[in-house]
Amino acid sequence: MNTGKTVSHGSRRACLAGLLYGAVLLAGPARAAPAEAIPAEIAAGATRAPLTKVVRAGEALIAVGARGHILRSTNGLDWQQVPVPVNVLLTSVYFVDADHGWAVGHDATILRSRDGGKTWALQNYQPDQNVPLLDVLFLDTHHGFAVGAYGLLLETRDGGGTWTKPESEITSAGLHLNALCRLGDGSLLLVGEEGMLAQSRDEGATWQRLPSPYESSLFAVLPQGLGGAIIGGLRGNAFRSEEVGGGQWTRLDSPSTQSVFGLTRLDQD
Repeated sequence: MNTGKTVSHGSRRACLAGLLYGAVLLAGPARAAPAEAIPAEIAAGATRAPLTKVVRAGEALIAVGARGHILRSTNGLDWQQVPVPVNVLLTSVYFVDADHGWAVGHDATILRSRDGGKTWALQNYQPDQNVPLLDVLFLDTHHGFAVGAYGLLLETRDGGGTWTKPESEITSAGLHLNALCRLGDGSLLLVGEEGMLAQSRDEGATWQRLPSPYESSLFAVLPQGLGGAIIGGLRGNAFRSEEVGGGQWTRLDSPSTQSVFGLTRLDQD
């Protein structure tokens, strides 16, 4: 994997593919799904296939991964594969409450569930674009964002019925937009390629680039306190800030040089 700031277009595509599978080991308004979308196969070995993310949906756990697999569990031990109308690699999933969730993946795929991950409907699928979506975030059941490779940013205000492509500084550079979250103060923070850090204080209407503590790819972000965050990226690099807008970041010690593709908060007694 190229860890420098400058890579060719072809190399970036190869790097991106490695990024997505490596995570397991640790335009205008969107159009309706075309007829060639192939449903994911219900496979006996689905629980052993690569998975990219696991989140909570109320009392349930929802996991997404390779070949359009989505698994659901109510106890964390027994997992059941659920039907999915597309068979591409799914990269991320987000539930805004116990019932309403969205999953994204390759070919600009966007899926929606209204019943806690038991069933899924295809909202967007554009294989001709050959661009993966890498993360998804909803502020409520209507307003949400999906981000991906080459500066792809999609926004919906009707629960995913239609998606638009807002133009801004963070999209015009064509950098991979890898992950986003909502901070404790309600602002949005996005991380990506070449140390991309961008914040929105108006629910995505405008974005401001922030000084970054790292000049290579950032893949993960986790809210910290009111206006702070923890971010992670290539070669085990991770940083913490109590106020991201202030530009002060502290490097976190890590015993590993493996890239950080995800962050989670553990419950404390």
